[in-house]
Amino acid sequence: VHRTPAKIFNALRSAGRMPPDFEETFWIAFRTFRHQRVFCLSKGLVEPLWPISGSKQNSDENYMWPFLGIHIESNTAREIAEGLLHPCKKIPWSEVTEPVVGSDSINTRTLKSHLRHPTLSP
Repeated sequence: VHRTPAKIFNALRSAGRMPPDFEETFWIAFRTFRHQRVFCLSKGLVEPLWPISGSKQNSDENYMWPFLGIHIESNTAREIAEGLLHPCKKIPWSEVTEPVVGSDSINTRTLKSHLRHPTLSP
């Protein structure tokens, strides 16, 4: 019945069922998923999944839409995509230390084995 977010919001408002800040939170989530930063293999650049209309190429996207997360340089993103760097720590996998015994996380040896043989479960 309601085919656009605006019509849904109007229907919720008129029914008195619109939670506070729901519309603003919805649009932040919408923009986060639509404009998430991805590494383009063909261009070798980090860019939004869907172009941000009205944005200037040289503007600071972290300032414009901070909910997109911290910008990652293209060279770093390429190395993460190639499996050379840890995606969170941004250091080579060879420098990732093994967790403390009894930790809930898997150990580095198991992780490296899984990366070499993705069909194996860790």
